[in-house]
Amino acid sequence: MKKAFIFDMDGLLINSEPLWQATGIEVLNAHAIPVTLENMLQWTGSPVPVIVEKACALYQIKADQAVISEQFLAKAIDNIIKAKPIMPFVRETLNLLKAKGYRMAIASASPRYMLDAIVQSLDIADFFDVISSAHELEYNKPHPQVYLNACQQLGLKPKECVGVEDSKVGMTAVKSALMTCIVVPHSDVAHHGYWQLADYQLNHLGEITPEFLARL
Repeated sequence: MKKAFIFDMDGLLINSEPLWQATGIEVLNAHAIPVTLENMLQWTGSPVPVIVEKACALYQIKADQAVISEQFLAKAIDNIIKAKPIMPFVRETLNLLKAKGYRMAIASASPRYMLDAIVQSLDIADFFDVISSAHELEYNKPHPQVYLNACQQLGLKPKECVGVEDSKVGMTAVKSALMTCIVVPHSDVAHHGYWQLADYQLNHLGEITPEFLARL
């Protein structure tokens, strides 16, 4: 029996990916690293330090990656909090799961202070019993540690939890944690065959209905 849902944040609960992409291009270009939107799309779901590392390697640029990552994160967080880009059906889904007695958590590659700030700004913090940030752990996605940490904090076994993701990297983390996996990919990439690794592929969170929950 499933007892909890563990959600990714970016691209799933909030429509932040365009903001991350635009911010990444702006900050990296300012450091003479000529990344493009195509590059940023390829790196969707990767932590900021990994994106900066890949960008520097791709364009053979020597730079202070820690400083660039810090600037990237700070600007992205500011842009996201200002925009408040909550995804469709998020509140309805969270209310449904709460009414059905499911516990909920967030498992994200983003820093904890960012996650706290965003859920507070969107007024959804009270839905979540646990917020698990890979920035506080040894490994980031696609390693399953951030999901396993969320399960542990909930006091549940992975098989009792459902992980919900929108990226290939996140899906890999959920499946590696031996959890049931729901993916809600962006329409631009929803046709790819690799989503078959997930247990369920949805078009949007609104497809999590009482009837769907009964089938889990």
